[in-house]
Amino acid sequence: MTSRMLCPALLAALLLAAACSDEQPVQTEETPTGEGVVGRGGGALESADGKLRIEFPLGAVAEDVRFKIAPAVNAPAGAGLAYVVTPTDVQLLQRARLLFRYADSDISGLSEERLRVSTVDAGQWRVSDSPFLDTDSNQAAGYSRVLATVGLVQAGCLEQSECTAPEVCSGFTCQLVACDVSVDCGAGLACVSGVCLLLNACGSDDDCLLGELCADIVCLPRADCSVADGCSDGEHCVEGRCTRSVDCQIAADCGEGFACRATSATTRSPAAQTTSVWATASAASMGFAQSSSA
Repeated sequence: MTSRMLCPALLAALLLAAACSDEQPVQTEETPTGEGVVGRGGGALESADGKLRIEFPLGAVAEDVRFKIAPAVNAPAGAGLAYVVTPTDVQLLQRARLLFRYADSDISGLSEERLRVSTVDAGQWRVSDSPFLDTDSNQAAGYSRVLATVGLVQAGCLEQSECTAPEVCSGFTCQLVACDVSVDCGAGLACVSGVCLLLNACGSDDDCLLGELCADIVCLPRADCSVADGCSDGEHCVEGRCTRSVDCQIAADCGEGFACRATSATTRSPAAQTTSVWATASAASMGFAQSSSA
């Protein structure tokens, strides 16, 4: 009698357990499964392999969004690790923090000191904001409002000297930077024909002014001098600066912005040469005049 009374209760319990087993477990915002919902309150997601963690601050999204992190298949070259975050068209209202935890095998062939967290913009890697790198713990981080494709990438440049004019080191990449006015370019740059260029960029000494030389694609002051012997071959001591010179007969040989002036006996010019040209932005302001005698 007792066993018959227990059977319905036991059957109900078994049916309830079976029904519960068919349901998927609820994924919280902190569950590192590679997929989850982020709401206005923020949260965090991790890739399935645990190598990428995305932290969303309060107010990063206006409504609930289900994000999914998957390995990138067709990411631009240069990345040690790369992932696609979908949906790819979400523009965050606040910057998310992107944290990579990498193994040495993930960055084989890359310079660890140059690693930067980056996102893809117009088919190119762009370093994220506020980049952070700790090579001791194998962690790199950055901030971005755009997710889509994210990766751990070797930076193309760390300083301007690593780029070739007219490219500039912007966002850790040697590139031509488009502009409308010079204020778009930042300090030390000017907007020329819609492109940001170094104010004193050069490809050779010929691009520089009187008393300057081209060093690391930038015109820099030449060495001070008191006599010509203090200068390198092919240079003269002019008004305390070592200045390069080339042959000329009259000012017309020199072109705009140059002047033709006789050399002195103390210069290193060959004896047969009686005149030289010294480059200057304004020949008149330097007191240079055309001369026909040595």
